[in-house]
Amino acid sequence: MSGTIPVEIGHLSSLQTLDFSSNQMSGTIPVEIGHLSSLQTLDFSTNQMSGTIPRSIGKLSMLVRMGLGENFWEGVLTGAHFQNLTRLKYLDLSRSENSTLVLDVKHDWVPPFKLALFT
Repeated sequence: MSGTIPVEIGHLSSLQTLDFSSNQMSGTIPVEIGHLSSLQTLDFSTNQMSGTIPRSIGKLSMLVRMGLGENFWEGVLTGAHFQNLTRLKYLDLSRSENSTLVLDVKHDWVPPFKLALFT
C-alpha cells in the first residue's frame, strides 16, 4: 500500500488497531490522529513517512503499542507527546538512520508509562 494518511482517519474514533507497517506510506501523521480515543495499537513502522510527529499523539490514552521505526522523522519529541500514554508498553523508534528526531524532555521528567520494550 502506498500514499499518505488522510486527515479523515480522525473520524474513526472506535478504531482499536491502526497498522500500516511495512508499506510504502509517505507524508506525515495527521494531527487528527489524536481523535482516535479507542486506539490501542498504532504502527507506521517500515515506511517512507517523514516530517514531525504531532503532539496530538499524546491524547491516545488507550495506546499500548506504538511503532514508528524505520521512517524519516524530524523535529522534537517532548513530554507533551507522551502526556496521556499511561498504558504504553511497547515503543519502537528503531532504525531511523536518516531521521533527525530528537527527544527533548526535562532532566527530571518522569514518563507516565512503564515500557516493557523500547527499540
